[in-house]
Amino acid sequence: MAKILLIYPPVILSKTERPTITAPLGVAYVAAVCEEAGFDVKIIDCLAEGEWKSTPVDGDLLYWGLTYDEIEKRIKEERPNVVGISCQFSLQYIPSKEIVRMVKRLFPQTITVMGGTHPTIMYKEILANESALDYVVLSEGEYTFTELVKSLSEGRDVSHIDGLAYREDGRVVCKPKRGFIEDLDALPLPARHLLPMDIYAKAKRGWGTTRRSPKANMITSRGCPFKCTFCGIWINAGKGFRARSPENVIAEIEHLTKEYGIQEIHFEDDNLTLNRERAERIFDLMIERGLDVAWAAPSGLAIWTFNDRLLEKMVRSGCYRVNLGLESGNDHVLRNVIKKPLTRRIIREKIGLVKKYGLEITGFWVIGNPGETVEQMWDTLDFARELGLEDNQVAIALPYPGTELYETCRKKGYLAFDQKDEKAYEYFSIHSALIRTEDFSPEDVIAIRDAGRFIALVKREGIGAIPYRTLELFRRNGLTLGFKALYEAIKKSIRLLASGLTRKPVYEEGTPKPVKN
Repeated sequence: MAKILLIYPPVILSKTERPTITAPLGVAYVAAVCEEAGFDVKIIDCLAEGEWKSTPVDGDLLYWGLTYDEIEKRIKEERPNVVGISCQFSLQYIPSKEIVRMVKRLFPQTITVMGGTHPTIMYKEILANESALDYVVLSEGEYTFTELVKSLSEGRDVSHIDGLAYREDGRVVCKPKRGFIEDLDALPLPARHLLPMDIYAKAKRGWGTTRRSPKANMITSRGCPFKCTFCGIWINAGKGFRARSPENVIAEIEHLTKEYGIQEIHFEDDNLTLNRERAERIFDLMIERGLDVAWAAPSGLAIWTFNDRLLEKMVRSGCYRVNLGLESGNDHVLRNVIKKPLTRRIIREKIGLVKKYGLEITGFWVIGNPGETVEQMWDTLDFARELGLEDNQVAIALPYPGTELYETCRKKGYLAFDQKDEKAYEYFSIHSALIRTEDFSPEDVIAIRDAGRFIALVKREGIGAIPYRTLELFRRNGLTLGFKALYEAIKKSIRLLASGLTRKPVYEEGTPKPVKN
């Protein structure tokens, strides 16, 4: 019987970032299916088990997680026949590659497999250049990985396996991903018993805010039918929305409360309320069963699905905060650049509705898209500030391989990094800017983002915060970029003061303008 070791790798981040510590559900689902098939499975979550460990690399970057020596020790102890590495993000690729090499050095006969979004898109380059890696599992991996291990254990050919890439006679071959799991209820619950649940329950750096402890994350649906240009969710989960039944979801919540004493749930779905009837049924069952849990959806909710009926049930079932992918404060950018089915008018209306129910709100915004001007970026920052949300998180558009954004940038020569340099992916973090167009440079976008943050924080904290926040600009960005951000903040503040004296009404898309008599 094959002995499987699944590894969630360390991550490399900029010095201003910290990793989120949550259970790697993708790994846990793969482990559960492998256990069902009779295999001996272990998991190492390098990020969680090395939560407080960081090591400087390449100047302004930090490596977070178990050290390579600690990982090597664990691999030696387990002596696995198969090692699977979940490289979900580009920021994890360099550590993932090093672990693959480590495995082959220690145990040359051990099969090495990599899965996740980054290798799914980059499988050709990775397999062509990384001889220590045997296979890449594409997209959704539970059944593909398990079938691979079965076939190898039984000495069978693997060419029939859906969603698998590997080398054959010196060339990379690929069986493209054709089928996603339609019956998600058929999957076993994630193998949380193989994870350090005590660490996730108490982790201070989870994904989103926390009101009660211990907490746990879960996923009730997969797939996204929308076409936001910067997003690559569909690469792993497909473009069709697939959902677990409300009863199956409730069974997992009850399992979490009984087995682990969980008091807060973080739904990590990308589209929890997309099917409003299903979502309402989940919340109804939570209320009927008397499930005493708080909950939030840190990955974001589709604001256009909100109505009074849904929001009332959300609140009654324990929801206290909503994270909303609002993306832009400019209608042209929303419609034609990002391709989000939203307008400023809809955002204002729905935000007002959410506030009526007393829910905390975090707005997610993205600036620095090709086709967006500097002025339109400021439209977003101004709009975010005007909405009066509890929190705003402004990200810079990153051209992740496989996304429409990446292809646009590649074709137009907007990529501000060398695609052939794998170390460039160490900089794929929300604090980086990697796009250069005729309208802006990467430095422009960083300066505008940080200037907007400076203005928002000073407005919230008062003018007494100016010295501290000014020093923070330089700590975050260094001298040159810090001065650029400060200059942008001063310039914008003067404009805001001037516009306050001569403000004219702004009419948003869908809002009728007054008719002159």
